[in-house]
Amino acid sequence: NTILMGWPANTRKPEAFAHLVKTFTKLDYNQVYLSYDKNEGFRKKKSIDIWWSGQGRNINFALSLVRFISSSDHWRQARLRIFVINSRSEMTEKFYELLGQILDNQRISAEVKVINNSVEQLPEHDIIRNESLNADLTILEMNPRKEDFFTRVNQLTESLSSCLVIHSSGFFDEINLVTKPVYERVKEKEETEKPRFEI
Repeated sequence: NTILMGWPANTRKPEAFAHLVKTFTKLDYNQVYLSYDKNEGFRKKKSIDIWWSGQGRNINFALSLVRFISSSDHWRQARLRIFVINSRSEMTEKFYELLGQILDNQRISAEVKVINNSVEQLPEHDIIRNESLNADLTILEMNPRKEDFFTRVNQLTESLSSCLVIHSSGFFDEINLVTKPVYERVKEKEETEKPRFEI
């Protein structure tokens, strides 16, 4: 099951929205939130950027969404780029190799760019903004397990054109080149239990 909603950037109740997102996560729904640029829309519909953290299920979910989007006549000729921000230079070739295998398996053509951030250690939102400023659609990951995820996403979407903010369910295969923090693994274990609602 997939939840599709608009991204409520200007909501007066971010805590309520965060609670809703976490509930969807516990129920194991795919989540897609559209941050739509009212001034520019989807521009020329000629470019799609995906940003992947190097862990989790979102890369496979994002590629499935791109396959669906590109089946439309409007997006059929769009160029796809996949970005990874890499804080460990020794992992660069592994990222290229893994993403190449994933694209081959899914028969998707895309440009892959692994950005080495091990030396400068620039803020991620600055890197994403600089690379995807001219993209017609940017697909961003959301991590509901981080308490400040709403603020993080807002910081990204406000400087880009239209975006899809996604979080995958357990339906998609998990791929981890970056080790998850312990607190995330603990929360994932807790979330295997379905929430109970009392009326």
